[in-house]
Amino acid sequence: MRTLYLMLGSLINCFNWSLEDGTTVDNMNMDEKFGLTLVKAQPLRVIPQEISN
Repeated sequence: MRTLYLMLGSLINCFNWSLEDGTTVDNMNMDEKFGLTLVKAQPLRVIPQEISN
């Protein structure tokens, strides 16, 4: 379980992340869809971009 957090932290830290298709924080769809678990009605899609040194 600790490896999962380390790997996720490394991915977040090693890339610049941007929202897909010109989506901004202001117009992001935050609706939820009920089922066995609570999930987003429209999945959040992000694009990793390599950090230039």
